[in-house]
Formats: sequence, C-alpha cells, structure tokens
Amino acid sequence: MAHWLFGPIGRIFAWIGATQVAPDIAPEIVLDAPSTLVWEHENGVRGVLDVTMAPDTYFRSDYYTCDERIEVTAARGYVRCNRVSACGVQEPSVVVYTEGQTRGYHALPDNPPDAFAAQTQNLVDYCTGASTDLLMDGQTARAVLNALLTALESSKAGRPLDVVRG
Repeated sequence: MAHWLFGPIGRIFAWIGATQVAPDIAPEIVLDAPSTLVWEHENGVRGVLDVTMAPDTYFRSDYYTCDERIEVTAARGYVRCNRVSACGVQEPSVVVYTEGQTRGYHALPDNPPDAFAAQTQNLVDYCTGASTDLLMDGQTARAVLNALLTALESSKAGRPLDVVRG
C-alpha cells in the first residue's frame, strides 16, 4: 500500500519480534510480532508500521483474528482505512478529516474477499487486453519484496539499511 501511494522505499529500519501462536501445540508456528518498521520513501515521505500482539483480544471477523488500520497524515488532514480484516474499530470503512470536518464512507466493499476479487479481476482484464492498467507489475512487486527483505536484514543488524534496487 505504501509503495502504491508514495513510490519506492529508499531506507528502512525494523525491530521484528517473534511470538509463538500455540506454544504447547505447535511451537514451530511463529508470528513476526510485535514488530515496528520505520521507512523513508525515495521522495522523502516517511511511514511507520506497528504490529502489536493482543492474543486475548476478540476481534469480530469472518476471516482473521487481527485488526488493522492504515492512516495517511498530510499537512491539511488525514485519511484512515479501518477494518482491513476485522471489525475491531466500529467506524466507517474510510474516514477523511480535512478543514475541521470528518467524513465517513460506510458502503464500500471492505471485506478480504472483495480485495482478492478486485485484484484477480485486474489481472484477468490485463491478460485479456480489456485493460492496460496493471495494479502491480513485476518490477513493483520486486521493489516491495526488496523493501521487506531489507526490513528483515535491518532487524538482524539493529540499524537502518538502504533498500537495494534491482
């Protein structure tokens, strides 16, 4: 999402933790949380991803037992996407704040299958020639992967690292 909004990431710093999901049953299953990633895009925009473990918190969801929000803050306001995979925050799917006013957008296709269906339809349209707009091409996917792999290396090294473009 960050790459799509702001372009390639140039530098990243990460603290990536590890939590066993079911230590008594399957100790080999580990989630990469708690974790915090801080990065800077090549255009100077900065971002933060914070993954917090709350295993005893119930999130109403048909899909995943977690809750995410994405917020972009700018000079004149912010936009926040709620309910990415659960309904932990009982707010509209998208909230926009600008010029002292908050607007909520409720009736949006905001369930995980909607996102998978839209992405699949984009690929089908591209492959059949119905569209020339591919949402994520191979070069972009590689840039995102490089940023994530650099985050893992940064966590091991304990310092920020430049993302190698390739």
